[in-house]
Amino acid sequence: VIKYRAIMGDLRKAKLDAVEQVKEAHFTVTNALFIAQDISFSVQESLKAPPFKTYLHVDNVAGVTIPTLRTHDTTDDSSSAVAGLGKGGEQIKAARSKFRETTAILIKIAALQTSWITLDTAIKITNRRVNALEKVVIPKVQGTLAYISSELDELEREEFFRLKMVQKKKKQIAARKLQEAAEAAAKAIEGPKKKSKKS
Repeated sequence: VIKYRAIMGDLRKAKLDAVEQVKEAHFTVTNALFIAQDISFSVQESLKAPPFKTYLHVDNVAGVTIPTLRTHDTTDDSSSAVAGLGKGGEQIKAARSKFRETTAILIKIAALQTSWITLDTAIKITNRRVNALEKVVIPKVQGTLAYISSELDELEREEFFRLKMVQKKKKQIAARKLQEAAEAAAKAIEGPKKKSKKS
């Protein structure tokens, strides 16, 4: 998010700078046209070699690959010397340098805009995933956990009830055996008394 805001600030500043730069560049061309009259030959001569080379570079911000453009100015000022200083050669040079600066700013804007859109898309996808987790997956898992917990509690209650019943049965069996043993002992005691009374 910090990189996102930094790119957004740089993009805003570059766009504001581009407005002024384009105005200045067009003013220098108008100035050159006024002094040199026809500059088409100079423009055509300067376009034989590309003035800029742009390289694609990939940055990684928090797992998101962001394409960035890097420029390299391939022209040297000695090759672009224009003859005829009285005919506006200096104004043509100034216009050329202004348009080079304008092109560099426009390439920077394109790179920043691409980076900003890529980060914005990644942030939106991440927000959707977070919302899906918060609103769908986590409640579903919590519901499943609550169901499992209630089933385990129910099984525990059933097991406790079973143990109570087993203990009750054991007590009843022990009480019955104790009663039978007491009755057997009582019969055993009564049996010799009855025999002794008869004799």
